[in-house]
Amino acid sequence: MKIKNSIKLFIIYLLVFVFNTASAGEDLVNKVDNYWYVKNTLSDDVLGEISDISKKVMTTCRPPNCIVIGVGRSPTPIVSYLNLFNNKSALELPLSNFRYSPQVILRGEELIPRLSRKQEGKLFNYFNEFLMSKLGPEVEKVMLLDFTITGESLMSTKTYLDRFIKKQGEMILVEAFAVTTELRENKIKTAALDFSEPLPHTYVMNPNSPLVRAMEFEKFDGLAKYQKFNFLDKDYRGLPYPVQNSSSLRKEYLSYFREKLTGSSQKLSSKECLLFSEIFFRGRIKEFAGNPYYSGLID
Repeated sequence: MKIKNSIKLFIIYLLVFVFNTASAGEDLVNKVDNYWYVKNTLSDDVLGEISDISKKVMTTCRPPNCIVIGVGRSPTPIVSYLNLFNNKSALELPLSNFRYSPQVILRGEELIPRLSRKQEGKLFNYFNEFLMSKLGPEVEKVMLLDFTITGESLMSTKTYLDRFIKKQGEMILVEAFAVTTELRENKIKTAALDFSEPLPHTYVMNPNSPLVRAMEFEKFDGLAKYQKFNFLDKDYRGLPYPVQNSSSLRKEYLSYFREKLTGSSQKLSSKECLLFSEIFFRGRIKEFAGNPYYSGLID
């Protein structure tokens, strides 16, 4: 009986060991994948462009009297940069696929619809519960920021947020800042005219720049603070609320971003050495050899 129990106990220990080893291996794969995804996304050229845009934004909006609000997930790196030096500089407003106007806009065969009263009420509840609670009494102006191709989502958000703030009786100025390319600048101006809004502040980029390419491939969407969010989605019941992104990729992004821009290059070098030593130690080199992220690093 004692022998049988000993065998059973040995099998249990063996299974636990195998399971933990496999889990550790999976964790290592995720760590390395996350690290190299972030490192390749945040190249020196991309970080340089993020810095230039952020500095231009700061000339138009200075805390504590003004706060930047990134619309959707695309402004994630600018919001991260601004908050790196002052954590009350910027907020993120999840609002995907938002193209509406208080007055229907017809542009050829294209239609920008208006929200119904019920939908507008739902949107205003969202602004009130999610956004206004984050604005302190010292805020006199908000600057809506978006990487945009047409400017329509940015103008839609500005129009409805301005409408909401006036309805609340608040004395807060709403302005817009569009980050776009040389080929799209005229579309931004057209959108502003269509929405009867002042021309937004703009930062115009070369369409072939590394940051533009990263945006086109939606590289920053999985790094945003919140998951994709549409307040009119039928899956939401009652007052919608965005879901925070708690992924390990998001955490790696914040860590890398902070260390890179604060000059902690030694930490990053040490981290790379640690990750690769783990790979070799665990004999898992073959799992990474075919990955393009590690091209030139593993031969």
